[in-house]
Amino acid sequence: MPADLLQSILETLRQNPEAVFASAVGLCGVVLALAAFWLGSARWSRHVARQAEECRALERSLAQAQADSAAAHRQLAMHEAELRRLASELDLQRAREAEAKARLEQAQRENQELRQECAAVAEQHRALSEAKGRLEGQVQAQQEELQRLRAAVEAKVAEIHALGQECESLRSARARSHQALRHSKSRLVRAWAHWQTAHETCLQLRQENEDLKGQLAAIDQQLAGIEKFDGKIWERAVRVCPAPFVSPMERKARILAFSNLKGGVGKTTLAANLAAMLAQQGRDGDSRSGEKFRVLLVDLDHQGSLTSLCLAPGEIQRLRSEKRFVEWLLQEAAQCGPENVCLGDYCCQHPQVPSLYIVGADEPLVDVENQLMVRWLVKPAEGDLRFLLRALLHAPGVAQNYDFVILDCPPRLTTACVNAYAAADYVIVPVIPDLTSVEGVARNLRALRKHKALYCPNLEVLGLVANLAFPRGNMMIDRERQTWEILPPKCRDAWERDVARFRTFIKRKPEFAEAARENRFAIAKPEIDAMFRDLAREVLEGIEIHEGRRPVSIA
Repeated sequence: MPADLLQSILETLRQNPEAVFASAVGLCGVVLALAAFWLGSARWSRHVARQAEECRALERSLAQAQADSAAAHRQLAMHEAELRRLASELDLQRAREAEAKARLEQAQRENQELRQECAAVAEQHRALSEAKGRLEGQVQAQQEELQRLRAAVEAKVAEIHALGQECESLRSARARSHQALRHSKSRLVRAWAHWQTAHETCLQLRQENEDLKGQLAAIDQQLAGIEKFDGKIWERAVRVCPAPFVSPMERKARILAFSNLKGGVGKTTLAANLAAMLAQQGRDGDSRSGEKFRVLLVDLDHQGSLTSLCLAPGEIQRLRSEKRFVEWLLQEAAQCGPENVCLGDYCCQHPQVPSLYIVGADEPLVDVENQLMVRWLVKPAEGDLRFLLRALLHAPGVAQNYDFVILDCPPRLTTACVNAYAAADYVIVPVIPDLTSVEGVARNLRALRKHKALYCPNLEVLGLVANLAFPRGNMMIDRERQTWEILPPKCRDAWERDVARFRTFIKRKPEFAEAARENRFAIAKPEIDAMFRDLAREVLEGIEIHEGRRPVSIA
């Protein structure tokens, strides 16, 4: 069989060698083309792989650059917000000074314009006087000419008629001269009257200028008085009789302020969940039956964290459109008087906890606080704004309608924070058990003692709450426990008496963040419910101990 195939190939080569050669050439071309294609595809695959690797490297660089840019934008936004706040305060002071300067400059310009008008009137009067002199000279010359003509008439009787006609023309000219003289006198009288009016206006403007100088001096005196406080604005002595502090024995509501001038210690979370726990409890200690505690929760921080935690976004938008936030409450109380304001108009009932009522806050609160503070500093006789919240919360309609009022204070001595101190019965200080927070507690108590001596002598510190602790079973870790134990002497030095520490500490749990995102209270979780139930029991016991009465139990 191979021999036959070879014989057939040789026969074909002898008969048609050209065809065999062309087939061989074609076959070689095909083989060469396949080889070239294989080599090219290999190089192209390596090139594509290199390009893909470079693209992945570029994508990683781009992601890192975007992350760095986002972090820089967030930091820039924070700096810009702080700059805008400081700029708004500086612009307010500059605007007042600029307004006074502008009014003074306006008065000076008007005074200068009136002086120029007076100079123009005087120049016009001089020109009229010169014109009068010229007219009088002309009349005198005409009179002399008339005498000469009369002499000529006596000498030349023959020319009487011609001279008579010429005399008539001279008389007509004289009459016109007299008429022009009377017109000049009339203009002179009007110019004199105008000058008198301008002089009176100038005197009036001078008086207004003196009044403006007096007002500017009064503003400078007020600014000098403000500068004397050297940043201690809220330590100003009480001049106007404040709203009376109603003794807790004479009202039902107990007012608790959660305060720490160090931020990030969990004040808002503690205030919200403790309020919800108290609102779910019955007066007889049974949460399943009986009349519930009525609790009013007030957000005093313009960041509105408490408002966002307790209310849904739609409800917040509705309250914002109806102007039912705490900034409008304080503004109306300052303008109309607290006795003419109904706090119930600004309350919102919580949908899941019917006996919990909330007064929210929004960003404009910081502007209202600054406006009220400036108004108080410039016009202190109109009333002391530190007692607006006291007048509202100690009024019978509020003090007898709620069992507890819980105030969530900002981590700054703002107008709202100082109002909370003046209105509250007790302060609860949340503390993170670390060295930084411990030092901040001592500073906070020293500042609170100064304010207590000035305008809130009835304020007491109910106790310190350890918050955001790292749990080890039902105890803190050793480091936190050691830090917690060094608090008593520091607090005694700062407050000048012993400060209670609650036995219950709040553990650091991810459920708090989850509940905040879902606009619900974390006490829905059993473990967190148990912590806040114990804390609420200790709070009630502490209140009763301070007031010398038998504690109310919480099941």
